[in-house]
Amino acid sequence: MDLASTFNEVVRLAHDATDPMSGWSSLIGYLEGWAGEPLSIPVVSADEDVRDLRAQLEAVVKAEPPPAGLNAVYFGLFDTTDDGGREGVGYYVAGVKKFDPEDGDSLCSPAWWPEGRYLASAILNSVKEAELSSAAGKEEVRALLSYAGQLGAALLISRFAVRGLFPNLTRVVGFDSGDFAAIAA
Repeated sequence: MDLASTFNEVVRLAHDATDPMSGWSSLIGYLEGWAGEPLSIPVVSADEDVRDLRAQLEAVVKAEPPPAGLNAVYFGLFDTTDDGGREGVGYYVAGVKKFDPEDGDSLCSPAWWPEGRYLASAILNSVKEAELSSAAGKEEVRALLSYAGQLGAALLISRFAVRGLFPNLTRVVGFDSGDFAAIAA
């Protein structure tokens, strides 16, 4: 898998989406086209997921307002494992004062690290479910879903959920382990 081309394509798809549902359909179409077969991504409503995420973000901002001086809001992705050993995807929001798009390390010391930062997303969970249920021998499909599927889904839902929130801040989505992309307001 060419990570650079999949990265560029999911960023483009999230950027070009006119609404959550069309963006979600385009992302699934891209992932299935790359895999060469239909993927078992559970059906979820992107519109509902965006509304749910928006409500979570509004609650965090109300309970723990971001400090002045931020120049970016960051939506982080990371791998999780529950007490029973089941894998999942973690997703959170934080704020950065000195984000530099040329330096991923500028995301490492958030100035706004709210207690309620952890977010839930049905779309991210559906991508992870599809990744985990991929048949044995389909390591490239699993890697595609783990990377491009998660990043594309997070870019898409974050982009639409933040409309009107965090004015004048760069919005960034990425993996705590490295790759990130800014998204349009």
